[in-house]
Amino acid sequence: MRGDESVSGGFSTLDWRVVKSALETKPGYILDFTNDSFAAFFASYGVDIDSAEYRGFGTSKAKRLHCFLTQCEPSLAARVLDELRRLKEFLGPSTLFHEDLSEYHQLVSRLGRQTKRSAAAPADASAEATFVAQAPGASILGQLPLSGELRSILLARMDEAARCIKAEAYLAAVILAGSVLEAMCHGFGQCWPNEVQRWSEATRGRRPAQLADWRLYDWFTVLSRQGILSPPVAKFSDAIRRFRNYVHPSEQLAEGFAPNRHTADICLSVVRAAAEDLRRAAEELEASR
Repeated sequence: MRGDESVSGGFSTLDWRVVKSALETKPGYILDFTNDSFAAFFASYGVDIDSAEYRGFGTSKAKRLHCFLTQCEPSLAARVLDELRRLKEFLGPSTLFHEDLSEYHQLVSRLGRQTKRSAAAPADASAEATFVAQAPGASILGQLPLSGELRSILLARMDEAARCIKAEAYLAAVILAGSVLEAMCHGFGQCWPNEVQRWSEATRGRRPAQLADWRLYDWFTVLSRQGILSPPVAKFSDAIRRFRNYVHPSEQLAEGFAPNRHTADICLSVVRAAAEDLRRAAEELEASR
């Protein structure tokens, strides 16, 4: 094996040089992450980046990211790196040379096309099946603290998403589910703006953006870190966020994957389970007033 190859064959030393050049702002630091916001970012993928498992190369954020990338599934590495690239662009104009940016895109595309089977796959499939089976019915959306008109729209979209699944229009179902989930989170934030802003600042270590500007990733990060979204929802939330990006053909082409019945079912289950979490949180907040 050459010195630039990883043990798994998915992520090599040369790959890390590409990532490090793009994301390390100063030795050991990744973008503008604090330790808390770095942990929250990975929590949205169901990963505990603070665990000893990812401290094999050191304890800095860069070292933990490097360790994670050498151990995780290539497809997960692609999703994480692509989201980090989006965050870098959000922070301001890229300082990367065109050649470096092209290498980064090529790395994400290559990892996204790889499939790595592991002994954990059957357990993961079983966990997903259990999650789908235990998710509440769509009627739970009617119990959320939203306006009557908005609740009607969201329930109609969930019904349409279910009909899309029956018609095998899985991409349409995923996109509808993502829109419902984002609207639910925004509605929750409008009811409890001060609390949500405080949670955001505690999670990210900086003054939060206006709630109207939050993306689905922002809601998942803050609400999961604060325990509003339960661990199963936080674990599977990455699916709905990832597959929702397929509204852009270039994203679907880059990953070389199309949603199927299973992924659509997961997405609708995430929406229903998240609705139950938000309902419960709203009741607790109301009782504490």
